[in-house]
Amino acid sequence: MSFNAGMTSDFFYVTVKHQDIQNFARSIQNKNPLHFDVYAAKNAGFPDLLAPPTYPILFWQIAKLDWLDQLDVPLIHGEQKFTYIKPIVAGDTYICKIDLKEVKKKQGSTGVLWILNHVLEGYQNDELSFTSETTLIIREFQGNEVE
Repeated sequence: MSFNAGMTSDFFYVTVKHQDIQNFARSIQNKNPLHFDVYAAKNAGFPDLLAPPTYPILFWQIAKLDWLDQLDVPLIHGEQKFTYIKPIVAGDTYICKIDLKEVKKKQGSTGVLWILNHVLEGYQNDELSFTSETTLIIREFQGNEVE
């Protein structure tokens, strides 16, 4: 398996749905009414249900990432950072892509670690709406050496 900074996914589309926001909010035990009650969200100035701040992690399920699809080892989730130009609300559709920005090899106490820094970008009407930076870590075991 091999990784190179600069690898990128194809563009993919995500439409945000009421039920998806509600299910995600429940799964992370976020009981904020802005994620469940359209009336409360509109009273707070949003056009529809507001997605929780970490919602874009669901977008990874849609992306086709050849460099990760080839793996048959567990990934360790490292850091994550979200930056919003505008909030994500139900009914929005985004065109997204994920870029592998940086690849580092590090000797850890348990062996070699590969640190993969990714950036997910979400666009509406050709304007950037949000980014999400995600670090994934792969422990290199005998038989799964990374190039």
